[in-house]
Amino acid sequence: MPPNATFINTGRGGTVMEDDLVEVLRSRPDLTALLDVTEPEPPRPESPFWSLPNVRVSSHIAGSIGNEVRRLAEIVIEEFQAWESDRPLRYVVTEAMLETMA
Repeated sequence: MPPNATFINTGRGGTVMEDDLVEVLRSRPDLTALLDVTEPEPPRPESPFWSLPNVRVSSHIAGSIGNEVRRLAEIVIEEFQAWESDRPLRYVVTEAMLETMA
C-alpha cells in the first residue's frame, strides 16, 4: 500500500488474511485500517485489532454514515427498551435464522 493509505473492509471479514494485515499494520504505522467486519465478528478479546493504534473497529454498520446511522441507533435503543420491559421485540433473530443470514 502507498504511504499513509487507509485499508477499509465493509464486506466480509473472511475475505481478509487478518494475520498478514496485523503484521503489515505493525510494521507500517503510517497505514490505517478501518474494519467494519472481522473474522470472527467481533474480534476476539485478545485480537491485536483492539490494541493497534492504527486500527479502528466499528460495529458492523457496513460503512453507513448520515441519517441511517441515527435510525440504526434509534432501532437499537427501542429494541433494548422493549427487551428491558419484557415487551416483544420487533427484530428478533433466532438461532435458526443465523444459519442463513449474511
